[in-house]
Amino acid sequence: HKRDSLRKTLKGKHFSLKANLMWARLSTSVLFERPGQGILAIKLSMEEDFRLPDSKSLVSMNGLYRITPKSGLFGEYYGLSRQRTIRSEKDIIFKGDTIPARIESSYYFNTQVASIGYMFTIFEDPKFFFGIYFNAYIMKLGVGVESKIFGVKANANLLAPLPDVGLMFSYKINSWMFIDIVGGTFYVKAGEFRGWLNNFTGMLAFKPTKWLGISMGYQSFNVHVIFLEDEYKATIDYSFRGPAAGLSFTF
Repeated sequence: HKRDSLRKTLKGKHFSLKANLMWARLSTSVLFERPGQGILAIKLSMEEDFRLPDSKSLVSMNGLYRITPKSGLFGEYYGLSRQRTIRSEKDIIFKGDTIPARIESSYYFNTQVASIGYMFTIFEDPKFFFGIYFNAYIMKLGVGVESKIFGVKANANLLAPLPDVGLMFSYKINSWMFIDIVGGTFYVKAGEFRGWLNNFTGMLAFKPTKWLGISMGYQSFNVHVIFLEDEYKATIDYSFRGPAAGLSFTF
């Protein structure tokens, strides 16, 4: 009887999946320096110095699987890749040396972020939902500069599990219109690594049917991390934010 009651309570809202297309404004700065040798440092803006795109569309996703009416599994995903290659069109004289034409310089900044964890319902009634989640992030950041023209080659890659805590809020305006908000943050320090991350999604959703929703709103994602890569200390400040539109499915 308990299992039948659980199925009845969760019927039609056992699993939800949301996919958003975001038109993002991007800002990325990277500082490479050798510890104890501050004079040997280079700070770069990937958009201004290397002309990586400062705006781009990307897909983000999140899903919630209700195990019980009060708890479930919650996951999120963000992914973005940018790369630019420049070729010199003529010979360059640099420090008395002649560098032939057609030499390439490459720059990239890639981000993959996935998280999964536990969601607990703090309060819920027919119009209002408020919950908290505790997730573990797997964040992969890759940044690199390689220029044969100026003799520069610097790369940094980070793959780290990171904790995250966030809040979920939903309000039913009427039978077909909802407000959905999800936001999370973390700060961590371990050895030579430290950093913080926060993300926010606020959407106005329209539900023409019980299982399908159409939404529009705003998303932001911000990262600040410091870590060692070979003999360099790398500091990355990275954000993307902008309007978004998407679809949601509830079963």
